[in-house]
Amino acid sequence: MSLTARALVPLADVKTYLSIGDTTYDTILEQLINSVSDEINSFTNRNLAETTYTDLYLDGNGKQILFLPNYPITAMTSVYEDGELLVEGEDDDYLVYQDEGYLWRVNRTWYLGPKKIKVTYTAGYVCLTGTITLPHDLKLATMMKIAREWKKQKSQLWGEDSRSFPDGSVSTSHLDDEFLEAELRILEKYKRRKI
Repeated sequence: MSLTARALVPLADVKTYLSIGDTTYDTILEQLINSVSDEINSFTNRNLAETTYTDLYLDGNGKQILFLPNYPITAMTSVYEDGELLVEGEDDDYLVYQDEGYLWRVNRTWYLGPKKIKVTYTAGYVCLTGTITLPHDLKLATMMKIAREWKKQKSQLWGEDSRSFPDGSVSTSHLDDEFLEAELRILEKYKRRKI
């Protein structure tokens, strides 16, 4: 098993977070990283790891702002509108708003209609060297969820909501929650905007 292209945190960081010093559990941890990363990508409705989108067709919206499906934008290779190659620049055709993930049409609106815009671009939280550069809060939420899944796997408490003890006390578990409240507060900030 190895990490997929959609993995949000490296194995070494997870092992440090969990205080694991050997390679015994590497395969299981990679599976957990891949699984949790997929859950978070699905929840946020976007691919958070850097990906290149080639010849991606978008519907023109007739507005001056056109949101791209994934962001932050790390490289904009080309933009075509109704078959015509556009030029980036304040005195040209469009501007790129990298962090916000949209294109601004200079002095006019985007054509209205299905598949009027074709873009090739790169977006996501990874730099060119391959080092994952997630914002710190998003990385923390990812690590917290992985740690809970790891604890669940190690204790084998699958599906257990609570446990009674001889002294009458009851402990409840949040191990089966999709995301904890603290994680949700972070992940909500990274949900894909309605476009």
